[in-house]
Amino acid sequence: MEQNPTTILKSLDRALELIDILEKAGRPMSVAELGKALNVNRTTLYATLNTFVARDYLEKDPVSGHYSIGLRPVEIGLGYRRKYPFIQMMDAQAIQISKKWNLQVNIGVFRAPDRVIVLSTHSPGSAPGTSFLFFPSNVNFPAHATSLGKVFLSEMNDVELRSALDTMRLTALTEHTYTDRKAFFKHLRDLQKLGYTYEDNEYMDNIRCLGIGVKDHTRRVVAGMSVVLNPFITEEDRTVILQELVSVKNILSYNLGYQND
Repeated sequence: MEQNPTTILKSLDRALELIDILEKAGRPMSVAELGKALNVNRTTLYATLNTFVARDYLEKDPVSGHYSIGLRPVEIGLGYRRKYPFIQMMDAQAIQISKKWNLQVNIGVFRAPDRVIVLSTHSPGSAPGTSFLFFPSNVNFPAHATSLGKVFLSEMNDVELRSALDTMRLTALTEHTYTDRKAFFKHLRDLQKLGYTYEDNEYMDNIRCLGIGVKDHTRRVVAGMSVVLNPFITEEDRTVILQELVSVKNILSYNLGYQND
């Protein structure tokens, strides 16, 4: 008998939901709180909790008895970066820009249909030698409101882009966020001609970013890099930063086999 590829193991799904609940809560939780959130009895819940603690997916406070995220999910998250062998090369370039301009630099990939995942953040405030291992508290951002997301969307052909926009939620995050699909389509086509992207108070007020997309031998954008501009950056500085970003884009793309015919 052919198996249904969409079959979900309910017990495993609920166990993983437990980790999601703890991650979203951002604090240790008691058995009673977790049982209420999952709507399961304590006997079943204790078995799941004990298994996760034994495998380092969760940690139990010996005093309060509350549970929190363990080390193993962090290790798995860091391992996600290994799917992208070029990230280390991008990290080296991002660190230089971050240190020179004292600005935050992000590196991310696209997750269909409408998200961008930040794989590393380089902050001038990070400890020396560890900046590329720093992860922001939120690594999942809406593609339509970020310069990182736009580097992937702007390089789609018209058919791909229209299909993506049909399924994308253009949620208004600020008064400057693009919510009209036709206007956003035109904006992305304009960005494609520029060869870089920008974000102007679209994800958060008073936040501006510049972004570039790195291509590989398939001629598709495989990763993006963005610089978060602070309010003290002049237009002259912005121009120089942009030139450096475009130069980085060209160098990295060439190293990944991209040929601009």
